[in-house]
Amino acid sequence: VSLEMSADELIGRMVARKSGVSSHSISTHRLTEAELGHVVEGFHLLPGEQFTVCTTARTAADVRREALRMRAKGGLDLIVVDYLQLLEAGCRTSNRVEAVGIISRTLQKLASELKIPVLTASQLNRASERNDAPRLSDLRESGSIEQDADAVLLLHAPNEKEAPERELILAKSRHGRCGGLKLMFSGERMLFTEVA
Repeated sequence: VSLEMSADELIGRMVARKSGVSSHSISTHRLTEAELGHVVEGFHLLPGEQFTVCTTARTAADVRREALRMRAKGGLDLIVVDYLQLLEAGCRTSNRVEAVGIISRTLQKLASELKIPVLTASQLNRASERNDAPRLSDLRESGSIEQDADAVLLLHAPNEKEAPERELILAKSRHGRCGGLKLMFSGERMLFTEVA
């Protein structure tokens, strides 16, 4: 479920990962003949019918309706929402914190109902722009996200301008230990890889 990017943009990023061709070259259609061949090969590596992009959902209830439709159509293994704060509560609320709490709880109930993971991206507060690693308290507009989630992953770029190194921090794990993992980020391919 994407509320920020079009299906074409998302598929372009996926093709960049699979093909090794820069996502900028793909989005601007400035490809050499060799790159075009790699893009065609990368496109054929996409999961096809097993992958659906929904850009019409505006509320958590819309996400649920789309998920039930997909499950009835042939199965559903994972829901990804990009991103939580762009969803609307679907009912009148007194403030944004309350609205985000309703959205978070609705998505948590959906995961339990369908017995599948719901992976939701979330914005961080501006305070997280300090140079140290983000914390659970940096989740934007609601403590409900931290409370409702089984796991919270935070991405940290300690020296974003100097190196492509990132740290993936498991800040909350309802069923295990927390910790961190070093990653390398290739901006051209929109790809994270684990540092050996």
